[in-house]
Amino acid sequence: MMNVAKIIRRINCIWRMYNMRQQAVGFMKGIGAGIVAGAAIAAVGSRMAKNDHGFKHRANKRLRSVGELFDDVQELFR
Repeated sequence: MMNVAKIIRRINCIWRMYNMRQQAVGFMKGIGAGIVAGAAIAAVGSRMAKNDHGFKHRANKRLRSVGELFDDVQELFR
């Protein structure tokens, strides 16, 4: 009876390790996909910014508004 309990515990431990490994692999795949998507968006955005003055103006305006938003959030926490 004692051997059966040890075998069950061992199988359970192996199963948990396998699940943790699978979760880590999925996490790393997600990070890789995010990096690839970010690089693609950056490449397209830089091409658009070079060709369109209005796009540059709108992007700078949005960037300032996001910066102001972060400043406001920081003020809330002080």
